[in-house]
Parts: sequence; structure tokens; C-alpha cells
Amino acid sequence: MKNNFDIVEAAIKQKFDALQFAHEDMKKKVDIVESAVKLDGRALLFVHDDMKKNEKIVDEAVNQNGLALEYANDEMKSNYNIVLSAVKQNGLALEYANEVMKNNVDLVLTAVKQNGLALLFAHDDM
Repeated sequence: MKNNFDIVEAAIKQKFDALQFAHEDMKKKVDIVESAVKLDGRALLFVHDDMKKNEKIVDEAVNQNGLALEYANDEMKSNYNIVLSAVKQNGLALEYANEVMKNNVDLVLTAVKQNGLALLFAHDDM
């Protein structure tokens, strides 16, 4: 049953973190993953690794909850647009960006405008 699309979809619509109990094949299905991250971006924690480097999925996740950047693939943590979306939603997401992004004036400014405490995560050279 953990590999049944309708059952897994019904479960995640009620509670996003039910995805962690789904069959691995379900964690690779774009429809399932999109539904979960739209409800709560933190669902990115439970998806298959391939989905964590899918730009559309990660963008949806960080737009819903910027802190979902923590669970994204390293390549996504280096993607300017993904990091920008994340820090616009929650400036503290800067913590999970790669070092180059933490040294980008526009990203850091966006982050600290959203939450002044994001300065803590800016590169030391800022």
C-alpha cells in the first residue's frame, strides 16, 4: 500500500511528513513530491535524492518554506535563483546557501531585509 499513488497522495495531503513512510518509488514521483512540498517545503527532507536536485521541485519547496534549502542538493544551494527565492521567503535560509552565495551582496541584502539576524550567516568578508 505504501506504493499506491492514491493512498500516498491522500496521506501527504493530510500530513506532508507522511511522505517519509512511502515506498521509495513514490518519493521519485513528481506529482507526489510537488504535492508534498507545496504543503510544506520541509517535505524535501523525505524525497528521493534525484528530486533534491530538480530545480522546479526545490524552487517550489523554498518558496513555501525558505528553510527547506537545508535539504536541497549542493548544486541547488549554489543556484542564485533558488537561494534568492529561499532568502526572500526566510532570510535565515542564508545559513544553508553555499559560501559563494553567502558572499553575494544582493543575496545577503535580501536576506537581512527579510530578517536582520541573517547577517549571522553572511560571509565574513561582507
